[in-house]
Amino acid sequence: MPRPTTSRVTQNVPQCVVLTNATICHTLNLVICMARKFQLPSVPETTPKNIRFPNEIIQQVDEAIQGTNVTFSRFVIEATRVALESMREEDGEDES
Repeated sequence: MPRPTTSRVTQNVPQCVVLTNATICHTLNLVICMARKFQLPSVPETTPKNIRFPNEIIQQVDEAIQGTNVTFSRFVIEATRVALESMREEDGEDES
């Protein structure tokens, strides 16, 4: 399984690192910004939700987040946000 690639981003978002990992259906770009003004993060209201993952997907996510400060849950939440945003963008293109 290919490891995520890391590259420096100098356009638009200074001092950020982009981790890119191709998955079966989507490419997830996780941007970790290092030079932002410190803000206390707000903790969104959450609800536990148990879901089953194929073992292969669990292994791929674990490999992608290894050595980072990203949890499995955080990765899945961000991937879900990106997928939902992509779906909204695709719906908007279909209406044009």
